[in-house]
Amino acid sequence: MRARDHAIQAGQVRRQTLQHRLHRAPGYAAKHRQAAALDSSIRAHSERVPTRYRRPMDRLQQVLNRQGHEYQALRQRLDAAQQTALASQRDRIRRSPCQPVE
Repeated sequence: MRARDHAIQAGQVRRQTLQHRLHRAPGYAAKHRQAAALDSSIRAHSERVPTRYRRPMDRLQQVLNRQGHEYQALRQRLDAAQQTALASQRDRIRRSPCQPVE
């Protein structure tokens, strides 16, 4: 137990010595400030992106919801064979969205 405590204490002293040397090293403070400024800039951009694009994303979601409702209404007006054909066409479009519709 004592040997382990002694080893831990020696490691902590070594760490403190290295930290002290690091803080005294030329350019460390400038690099530390630069890293903090970059972190701050990244946080600011990360917070700005959802705010900036919220309205367009909400509008796109509304369009998607409306199209989903229109699709369901259309599907309900079809008979069983037409529903199956529409579903297979929809699945084909999902698999290969860039292919022309027949």
